[in-house]
Amino acid sequence: MSTTPKLRVPYKGPVLLLRQITPLNYAIQLDVGGTKRLIRHDKLKPYKGTGRLSWAKALAKAVGRGHCHPEGRKSRLEGNGVDS
Repeated sequence: MSTTPKLRVPYKGPVLLLRQITPLNYAIQLDVGGTKRLIRHDKLKPYKGTGRLSWAKALAKAVGRGHCHPEGRKSRLEGNGVDS
């Protein structure tokens, strides 16, 4: 028996916001494995929790030191939900 769409959790996250592609589209990273998606701004929601992503912090530090450049630009750690 499956759950109706109305009762499902509408967002996944927090995620790592990699960069803004256009004024309406953002590149995000969902997990430590590097699953990336392009998502519209209206599908993002600010993260208001207290938990942090340890893998995202490590990636942001590496980018800050110049060791890697995901998507060609410095990453910003933000807790955003992604509409599923």
